[in-house]
Amino acid sequence: MPQVVHTSTLGQRGFGNCLFQWFYAKAYAQKIGATLETPYWTGCAIFEGISATKDFSPHAIDLFDYYQTQDSLIWTRQQAKAWLKFRPNYQAIFEATPKRPIVAHLRYGDYQCNPQRYALIQKSSYVAQAKKLGFNEADIYWVSDGTSTARILDSGDVSFMPDFIRLMRAEILLRGNSTFSWWAAVLGESEVYSPVVGDRTNWLDCEFAKGNWPKMTAGWQDLHLDGC
Repeated sequence: MPQVVHTSTLGQRGFGNCLFQWFYAKAYAQKIGATLETPYWTGCAIFEGISATKDFSPHAIDLFDYYQTQDSLIWTRQQAKAWLKFRPNYQAIFEATPKRPIVAHLRYGDYQCNPQRYALIQKSSYVAQAKKLGFNEADIYWVSDGTSTARILDSGDVSFMPDFIRLMRAEILLRGNSTFSWWAAVLGESEVYSPVVGDRTNWLDCEFAKGNWPKMTAGWQDLHLDGC
């Protein structure tokens, strides 16, 4: 019997979290020569060639972790760009979205409900990093999940996509401690600077490091993706 891999929990977390789950499942299925089955998730509406499975195999290998560890990066940035291509409507938005010199992503949202677990980076830290790069605060284009267009929950709503594309199109991206802008950095071509939160939580000021590798929150790992 041919092997089948599926991800029964895909679509139950935020967009960035879902991308980690889908990529691991796809790479794992490819590695063992299996067919990949998935439920509907927002990626089905956004990317070419991704569709939901109607009838799941009862004998599939079910993958249901977050897959946000170094050992889970069994795929490369080159594969990410090859496997994810926008559907025509989003490709049109991508091409129509202007490149901006510097874009910053503030990740607050539900983090504010649990500051003992998550880092909440002061806006002043982004401004300080921008100034190190020769910009003024007025030069920064801000993207925040506190705005109406930056929704992250994966309920079938794709209203977050314009902001995701704005992050992808940045010439310089000041990434948030967030899987949302981590993925924008992977799929885009920006020069990326990321906050170094370490294992600190709550509201804090922090330095930024060049690259997309610093971990997103306490207890996680730095992620060194091949080609990123």
